[in-house]
Amino acid sequence: MDMDEQEVYYWSSTRAVHIHDGQELEVVYTNDPWQVRRVLDMYTEWLKEEEHKFVGLDFEYTNHRAEDEKKIAVVQLCMRRHVLVFHYAAAARWDAPAICDFFREGITFASVDIRGDTKVLWRSWHMQIPPEYYVDLQDEYFKYTGHPRAGMATMAARLIDSSYGDMKKKFHHHRHRLWGDFPLPNMNIDYAAIDAWVSYELYRKIVVDRLIHCHGFHVSDADRKGKGKGKGKGSSSLPPPPSTLPLIIEEFFIVVYEDPLVKKELPKKFADYLDGQEPAKVYLRAADCGPRLWTVEVLFDGQGRMYLDKGWEKFAIAHGVDFGWFVHFKYEGDDVLTVKVFDGTMCRRYYYSDDEDSDDESDDDVKPCIHPV
Repeated sequence: MDMDEQEVYYWSSTRAVHIHDGQELEVVYTNDPWQVRRVLDMYTEWLKEEEHKFVGLDFEYTNHRAEDEKKIAVVQLCMRRHVLVFHYAAAARWDAPAICDFFREGITFASVDIRGDTKVLWRSWHMQIPPEYYVDLQDEYFKYTGHPRAGMATMAARLIDSSYGDMKKKFHHHRHRLWGDFPLPNMNIDYAAIDAWVSYELYRKIVVDRLIHCHGFHVSDADRKGKGKGKGKGSSSLPPPPSTLPLIIEEFFIVVYEDPLVKKELPKKFADYLDGQEPAKVYLRAADCGPRLWTVEVLFDGQGRMYLDKGWEKFAIAHGVDFGWFVHFKYEGDDVLTVKVFDGTMCRRYYYSDDEDSDDESDDDVKPCIHPV
């Protein structure tokens, strides 16, 4: 329903949303600005008790086809185990001030991939969260692991619980068209709430826990933002992760000791790293060789061993992989592996594609990547 064209009626509900290990979130779903203000007042009181003042944040957009027309449909805020799901698309257009005021309170807002959200926030409400208080968790994760722009599901599966590895896949894409519907289906409310809580929890694990545990002392939010004593302005460097944090296995290589075209076993440590979130397929991309992804089926033998199976042969033929060569893999998240090939001289082979527009494998022909002489 279009709330600009008819009278707005307000609705609020509270529900428990299950997360991992039998835990629950308390979720308030509403389009009522008075309920929004009540929850934000509660968060403000909680924040007074916290040394690290941060909130998980996420947005869902309206269902416009053009990216430059999308606006805010739903705002999700999380603190502790409580989530506010504000259905702005079902509210009167003047019902945003409480949220906007909260964004200006000097609180850290943690979210995943804020690039699009920043644009939509400005398009919808002509405001911006101050950059020093708007944290992109992908950037913080990169400082922690060196892994560029991992998705929310990848980060959550590694740092919170492996059950979150398919959190995005469980939510069918057609449900993203429903963010303007009122009231929202429970599945959409649950999805929105979990996204906000995951943002909150990832910030706690990536930033706060590291700051607290590293070297055995506390670092305040002011110091982290470069506003405390002894820090340069704008400094955002973090200490190295403590040994208690999860081991990240992202790069490895194999040596081609047998027929280059048969299935290839990957290191057991990498297979162990994926335990609980084993993909049915991975997507290989030759480094610096265009956008094409090669789909390769993955075989797990039930004894902890992982193989590149159907689809590997095409990749190997296209890249001329031969006996005695080294193949280096870097896990990019979301089942994508970037590949570098080193030949028998121990030197890397560089490839370019003669079909720049091909980013799928719908054809039956193997189109080789070309190694410049």
